[in-house]
Amino acid sequence: MRLYALTLVKDEADVIGQAIRHAATFCDRVAVLDNGSSDDTWSIIEEIAKELPDVVIPWGVEERPFERRMRGLMYDELRHELEPDDWFMQLDADEFLMGDPRPALAAAGRHGYNRVRTWQAQFRFTDIDLARWEAGLDDREVPIERRRNYFEVDWREPRFWRNDPQREWGPSNASTVPDFADRVSPRSLVNRHYQHRDPEQIQRRIDIRRKVRSDEAFPHVDVEDWRERLVPAEGLRRWEPGQPLRPFPWRYYRSRIRSALRPD
Repeated sequence: MRLYALTLVKDEADVIGQAIRHAATFCDRVAVLDNGSSDDTWSIIEEIAKELPDVVIPWGVEERPFERRMRGLMYDELRHELEPDDWFMQLDADEFLMGDPRPALAAAGRHGYNRVRTWQAQFRFTDIDLARWEAGLDDREVPIERRRNYFEVDWREPRFWRNDPQREWGPSNASTVPDFADRVSPRSLVNRHYQHRDPEQIQRRIDIRRKVRSDEAFPHVDVEDWRERLVPAEGLRRWEPGQPLRPFPWRYYRSRIRSALRPD
């Protein structure tokens, strides 16, 4: 079984190299499409492609506004390289999967599933992290898994779909996977997500998303200042590299129950 990752990225120079190298430990190919970065993101991608020419595909730069189905540009060309038993994965520039997903994907395929979700372990920028950053003790050269340790699991979403060489991505812009991937495995994997890493990066992320915000692109971006993303470490779980990471997604289920009970 082969696995291809599809990545859309914009202004993620501080972490993109780490994410691609991590994915390359279990992905056969990693295709990367830059959505118009203004930092060193694209040059980093090109350098890694020289380092790992059989794995990394520097797809190119698309300056037009972000759409989820932009991954379909890559999928529709690459799907013919893979067989029906192979898989694709959505890889965001700030995500690190816990372990090799291929055994779980192969098992899902054997049971007739073509979509697999991940629990998103959301690593937060906390008051403890801010104190270290203000003291000059936070270094971007240090791997992100050693810089950010406090997380919660409050979300789950599709990240993998089984290849179908005969079917295109489809017109939907609402999903992270193609329209045809509709048989969801009951087993979810775990993904470490570092969307908030330091004040400079958080503010850049907010500014980019507010600039292109619409009903389809980043409708949930509702803050203007990075300080609004700062959270207390108390109440979050702590993870250290080398440890297992179990979801215990009680926040996720609590929010789902509250949503279901909320009157219209």
